[in-house]
Amino acid sequence: MAKQTEWKFLTEDGYEHQVKLVNRNSISVDGIIQKLDKSVDGTTFEKIYEIKLNNGETVRLFRGVENALTYQNKNVETGEQYEKFIVQGWNSIFFAIYSICLFFLAGYFGAVLGIFASVFIIHVFCRSKWSMPKKIIISIVVTLAAILICCVISYFLRDIVLIIQGK
Repeated sequence: MAKQTEWKFLTEDGYEHQVKLVNRNSISVDGIIQKLDKSVDGTTFEKIYEIKLNNGETVRLFRGVENALTYQNKNVETGEQYEKFIVQGWNSIFFAIYSICLFFLAGYFGAVLGIFASVFIIHVFCRSKWSMPKKIIISIVVTLAAILICCVISYFLRDIVLIIQGK
């Protein structure tokens, strides 16, 4: 699914506004291009920018794995309350364990795979509206898939090393 880059919404005064991402550092508000200032808040996974509308009101742009625009703390697409991406402390431990374990299993490729797998799992736990049992099953499947991929890579790397050594 592609990231959302354009939003149209009504403010309380009845005017329709259009906000569109032009590029990484610029945004168009009702056709007027503005530079995105330094983010006002956020984490490693999500940056939050405040954007002034022509009528003086402010909207917030959340940029990360998904893009979202909020007006009065509600997502302009869904109308639901939008919560910023919060990463709990246990996720950092999970991230480290994944990366270190897979590094020992398949070297640098395993560490990179561990980073991607843990970021995916952190995203599933923090953002998705799935039930907890479904999140846990997805985590187990991703973990087993990452370990299987690392084992296959390790097996082939061992064979390559043996061929290079002439054994």
